[in-house]
Amino acid sequence: MKRISKIYAVIFALVATFIMALPLSAATEAGKEIPAVSLVTAAKKVNVSKCKITVAKTVAYTGKAVKPKVTVKYGKKTLKKGKHYKITYSSNKKIGTAKIKITGISKGGYTGTKTVSFKIVPAKSKVTVKSSTASTVTLSFKKAKGAKKYVVYRYDSAKKKYIKLGTTSKTTYTVKKLTSAKKYTFAVKSYAKKNYLSDYSAKKSTYTRPAAVKNLVASPAEDSAVLSWDKVTGATGYIVYEIENGKYTKVASTKSLSYSISDLEENAEYNYAVAAYVSKTSYLGEKTDVSFSTSVNAPDKVSGLTAVIEDGKAVLTWDKTEDADGYTVYLYNNETGEYTELDTFEGRETYSYPVTDGLYVFAVAAYFTEDDSSIYGDYSDTAAVGVPFKAVENLRALSSVAPSVS
Repeated sequence: MKRISKIYAVIFALVATFIMALPLSAATEAGKEIPAVSLVTAAKKVNVSKCKITVAKTVAYTGKAVKPKVTVKYGKKTLKKGKHYKITYSSNKKIGTAKIKITGISKGGYTGTKTVSFKIVPAKSKVTVKSSTASTVTLSFKKAKGAKKYVVYRYDSAKKKYIKLGTTSKTTYTVKKLTSAKKYTFAVKSYAKKNYLSDYSAKKSTYTRPAAVKNLVASPAEDSAVLSWDKVTGATGYIVYEIENGKYTKVASTKSLSYSISDLEENAEYNYAVAAYVSKTSYLGEKTDVSFSTSVNAPDKVSGLTAVIEDGKAVLTWDKTEDADGYTVYLYNNETGEYTELDTFEGRETYSYPVTDGLYVFAVAAYFTEDDSSIYGDYSDTAAVGVPFKAVENLRALSSVAPSVS
């Protein structure tokens, strides 16, 4: 058996030597060439249909032919364009489905073809916030190439997905029925036709504005005032403004529900406003205004007033009031319910008034002069002559309000 194998080996070697000695071509009688006989046996070629082709599923429309990157792999080997395969694009300019034809290069060891497709969709848009209120947000979109409409989405962070809100052919969209002082995140897709939409735009987050401040109250004093208000749901803090000639000037930011104002002028009118904000002071609610007047630094109420009858006169005396420049004595008219001024004077704490029959009820107010104006304190408690004591006590409730500034 070994001998037969050796014989075959010798024969094969002789035949091979003979073939190699033949010319590369030989002329026939008709002058045609006969193909050369070669021992080179072609290696087995791979059909590209067996290769894995990777290309983007969608490509943004540009108005020009688009040629996305293509990756071709056979097993773990990444093939090289121009050596192992060539690419032909078709229908790759307009929005729609484009095709890529991969053709194997024989010299590179690959044969056959394989076609893959991708979508050309509108370009992505960009979202900005145009305006917002306590219950709405108006979005604005940058016009995108190839887009005919825009689909608006709200991102639900709890569910971690987008919720479709609506579609518009305009470049603005108002989202309604939102909760005040709450954060929302939006995005849009550019739309050309059914099944041809862009990817989501970059997310845009914003806040709805807080509700307006309610029950804003000013409690003024002589040279100061305290503003207070109700809590606004969702608010981070509050901005306090002073209003002068219709202009709002920020004076403070606070997270409390009150604010103290100092160094005010006495007997002057002021206008202030408060607005709630959320997150940053750029997310402000509507301003709520309040007006108030500071009080006057008036003398203290006269104390110790007494009245007795001496020699047909009602003699009044009272305690000295500190810082008072003078006093005014009043007679109460029981029929009209008003005080009538009897006399104004300086430098003493006594006064006499002629009386006859009847009831006489007196009060005294201290004053001082400032800027050519007389500033009065409150009426004293009343003192009466000519009636029983009980009737006098009942009349004491009349003394409460200070006389007018004159």
